[in-house]
Amino acid sequence: MAYGIKAVKPGENITTTDSLDWNLNTTYPLLKIFGVYTGTIGGADHPFEDMDIVTISHNLGYKPMTLFFPTRIFTSDYYKFNGLAGGTVAMMEIEDNAIKLYGWATESSYLLIIFYNLAE
Repeated sequence: MAYGIKAVKPGENITTTDSLDWNLNTTYPLLKIFGVYTGTIGGADHPFEDMDIVTISHNLGYKPMTLFFPTRIFTSDYYKFNGLAGGTVAMMEIEDNAIKLYGWATESSYLLIIFYNLAE
């Protein structure tokens, strides 16, 4: 008997449904969270000249998948970072052993999630 968690799409039968109709099946590899980080970035004295750099070490030896959510400049709402200058964060650099966040202008907070690969 197989152990784990399985969840299928509404209206499907767990015992006869094809794996493409599952919402979750722990038999297959899932993203594993390495760490969740929060902090502040930005607030440079001379925006566009002085960059605020935050370095978060992970020492995984490879470039991990990440999700990064900085706050918007004039609100405290988080939004998904898309790699473009989003108010405060100008760039995110993912390295083999660390992630660097480069900020400017108005100080704001961020949420960073780092995932790791168990096969590495």
